[in-house]
Amino acid sequence: MSQGVLGVAAPTWTGLREILVGPRGLLRLSLWFAAAPLGLWAVRRPGFRREIALCSVIVVGYVVANSGYYLPLGGATPGPRFLLPALPFAAILAALAPRPVRPLIAVWMVVSIAIMTAATATMPNVLEGIRDPLA
Repeated sequence: MSQGVLGVAAPTWTGLREILVGPRGLLRLSLWFAAAPLGLWAVRRPGFRREIALCSVIVVGYVVANSGYYLPLGGATPGPRFLLPALPFAAILAALAPRPVRPLIAVWMVVSIAIMTAATATMPNVLEGIRDPLA
């Protein structure tokens, strides 16, 4: 925590990779998060442009800040715990994805719920020495 502000310094590609696609990355545990950028498709319709922009800024802000944190995953957890506050906003964006991809997103969400339920029911505080808790 001696670097940056409260341990948050400039974002790094290593931190970004670790929190998104690493063995404990969010896209591995909750693939539906990949659909959040599809919610930007809804910007073309008038009505909720400000809300969509706000959701996008919150999600991107958390991802960027977390990728600059000295401990991106946040310790003994199955995934990047500091991204949890951004997930409701990412879910809103995923819900605004084009209709043809919504059934696929729903399947991804069910799989993510199953993975997180299994992680919580067994041992949510996975030690950092275990590289791939999902396996």
